[in-house]
Amino acid sequence: MNAPEEIRLHGHLGMQGAVNSSYTYRLIEKDGGTLLQLSHNASGIIQEHWEQEHSEGWKYLLGTLLKNYVENKNL
Repeated sequence: MNAPEEIRLHGHLGMQGAVNSSYTYRLIEKDGGTLLQLSHNASGIIQEHWEQEHSEGWKYLLGTLLKNYVENKNL
């Protein structure tokens, strides 16, 4: 996919309990590269540490795993 592209997902999306999630992934051209921007919103009965746990999880998934995959893949 090339910038500017956007993917939106809505639904339960793996959340526990009565929660509805919305993810938006945007690809933005920046400084000759592509920036991946994620927005994750949820509504419903949210557990106390939801935001912190999800922030850490997204940071690991995108900032570590995806980054390593993209940088080490022979394109």
